[in-house]
Amino acid sequence: MFGRRALTALLALLPLAGACQKIAGFRDFGGSGQAESGVGDACESEADCPGQVCVVGRCRLPCDNDADCNDAQLCMRDGGRNGCRLSSELSCASVGTACDSNPALACALDHTCRPPCANDSDCLPTAQACIAGTCVGNDEPGSTSGWFACTPGRSCGGSGGRDLISCDETSPGPTVLDSCSSVAACMHGTDSGACASPSCTVGSTRCSEDAIETCSDGFGFEQTLGPCASEALCELTRGQTNATQCASPACNAGNARCRDGAVESCSSDLTGYDSSKCPTEQPRCNPSAGQCISLDVDATEVTQGEYAAFLGSVNKPELPPACAFKSNFAPDSSCVATVANCTSSDCTKLPQSCVDWCDAWAYCTAAGKHLCGRIGGGILPFDSFADPGVSEWSNACTSGGEYAFPYGDSEVNKDCKGAVNQPNQTIAVGSLASCQSPVVAYAGLFDLSGNIAEWDDSCAKAATGSGAGASDECHVRGGSYLAENAELACAASRTLLRSQTSPEVGFRCCGAGQ
Repeated sequence: MFGRRALTALLALLPLAGACQKIAGFRDFGGSGQAESGVGDACESEADCPGQVCVVGRCRLPCDNDADCNDAQLCMRDGGRNGCRLSSELSCASVGTACDSNPALACALDHTCRPPCANDSDCLPTAQACIAGTCVGNDEPGSTSGWFACTPGRSCGGSGGRDLISCDETSPGPTVLDSCSSVAACMHGTDSGACASPSCTVGSTRCSEDAIETCSDGFGFEQTLGPCASEALCELTRGQTNATQCASPACNAGNARCRDGAVESCSSDLTGYDSSKCPTEQPRCNPSAGQCISLDVDATEVTQGEYAAFLGSVNKPELPPACAFKSNFAPDSSCVATVANCTSSDCTKLPQSCVDWCDAWAYCTAAGKHLCGRIGGGILPFDSFADPGVSEWSNACTSGGEYAFPYGDSEVNKDCKGAVNQPNQTIAVGSLASCQSPVVAYAGLFDLSGNIAEWDDSCAKAATGSGAGASDECHVRGGSYLAENAELACAASRTLLRSQTSPEVGFRCCGAGQ
């Protein structure tokens, strides 16, 4: 191989006349100023490059690493063979495009032609790294202060941390893309590569669906409270000053209640109830079902006059198995003896007492009705006696679950005939006008609290069931003329045995016969 001085001396001996003559078999390679036969020729295989290697479409001197190439040129890898980069491949104009001198190479960030790569394994093992899509030698001149001088990607640094810096993106090493007005503008610009512009006012809030978001730095919102139970409750909370928790729902999804003769259902946004007035044909309300219903309850307790007429009729129903102990329907004589003498002008209007559960059941059945029990008919479950969504009597007393007493929520003893409202004896049914509901749909149902307690078709055993009999516990409702305070509430109850009688206990009927 000839050195540079030998080649210069040889050229000086050539004739100068006429056209210059090429020295056959000598070419410049690797930017070294040396010459080697065939180096730089186009090739397809080793056969095209005697004594050299065919790498990236050119004949090249073989190498194991960059140090094997003159002038610290790149040792390039291709298909398991390594060869030195040519001097003609040192310079290129358009970064990211194929090199004009060798389309198999890519124009890198330093405007030199380099082998393209997807990862480090496409380059020389341990000696090179794949950076910005081309192979870079670990020991190239200036690589430690350029290519390898930063962490890949974009970051913020410089004065006050406001400079938007890219690594190996527009040139080898760190490059300042832009100087931003604030660190936040820089941080929010790392994805786009340009300083971000404020998108919101610091401290402003919004509801994103059902969660409150706050603009903390001017460049976007982040969740600070929630999620709330609904978007409307989120907006309600957002309007409060210094709120630390979401506004509570006014009701739960699916909840329903009865108010003033209307069915109210919890609104979809949980901020309150939507109301639907009950129609004339179904004026009353079932809070459990959230439906208007046609609930038929007698206006008053059964009177002594009405019960006497029943005793005198021949229309006596067949009793259920639980009433097998009965032989007649007359009020219990020993009980009647304890009742205060009637001093009114018409004693037949006093409520009938001293009758047992079977007497009450028989009277209502004979009248084409039934002893008040379950809404829609049937026996009321023993433990559901106070549920206005299940119990006919409770629904009537509470105005569909709206009130604790027939007349309202606040206890007023004088409104109904209890112990406070003297004398301590029953009064004519319906004679105390204050003892009724203020709700139009339930008005006209008298004495559901006080006067006389009332048998309910709610016993520990069903009257038609196996083992039912005289000793079954059954609920009596509403309190009596001897009761006061909480004993007069709609939810109050005591129990008697099915066969027991009391001067304080009578009954009323509900609906059509079942």
